[in-house]
Amino acid sequence: MIHSDLHIHSLYSYDAWLPLSTIVAVAEERGYRQVGVTDHFNLNNTKFRNHIAESAKYVKRMQKDHPTLLLGVELTPIAKPLYDFYTTHPDCKGYDPEGFVYPSAPSPYGFEMAASKEELVAMGIQYAVAAAHGYIDTPGCNFRDMKENIDAWHRMQMYLACDERTTVLGHPYYHGLALWYEDFSVIPHSMHEELAAALKENGKYIEMNRDMLHARETSEKFRYEYAEFMRFMFESGVRVTYGSDKHGGYLSDHREEIGVYLKAAGFKEGDFSEIAKEDLWQ
Repeated sequence: MIHSDLHIHSLYSYDAWLPLSTIVAVAEERGYRQVGVTDHFNLNNTKFRNHIAESAKYVKRMQKDHPTLLLGVELTPIAKPLYDFYTTHPDCKGYDPEGFVYPSAPSPYGFEMAASKEELVAMGIQYAVAAAHGYIDTPGCNFRDMKENIDAWHRMQMYLACDERTTVLGHPYYHGLALWYEDFSVIPHSMHEELAAALKENGKYIEMNRDMLHARETSEKFRYEYAEFMRFMFESGVRVTYGSDKHGGYLSDHREEIGVYLKAAGFKEGDFSEIAKEDLWQ
């Protein structure tokens, strides 16, 4: 069912160690139609800009001999006050940089991402996987409160579904604390319906991320429910891509293992998408 991998991190990402040569060799051995390097661009500071500049330089060089290789990027929502701070303090680092204090304001804060679409295109980037990674927009939030987290993820994912920089909504409902990884049915179906409508209206793809059906933190119940969620998105008219989200160990191929859950949900050959030429930025 899965013939492309559109979410992979190379050693030019701050948190990964995969050589580009390994990514390309494995993808070609598997016969992938598209393979996308999507290194992180989390913050609008000098550190992340330099990482992405390096990633873009080496991927573009390798594309000359490997036409299935795509140059992507992974973006994530940033709380608007933090984005504004980095606009004037680009050499600071981290999510709690020295000198930064969240201002008093009605909550939740608005969102931004690390670069404009024009900036990304100027770097040669062809598409973006945009994904929520943490609860970021409410001062004094309870990071373990289920309802607060569900509401926060819905806000972030709706923002991404409507933003021009998003090509693929990455790993929907990934959660670092695994709050709903036992029982995905705690997410209201009405949120799935609203998200599907926004993704379809704006011509976005949604990612079936390997970890959601393979990570040891996820229960069997969660995996079957999550595959059914992805099937609902597909049947709602949202195109589904696959992303291994590999940061290392790319020789391991888990498509057969996760295929058990996908087949149970009704997925079959031809249901997964590559990124159409008209949806690539260049």
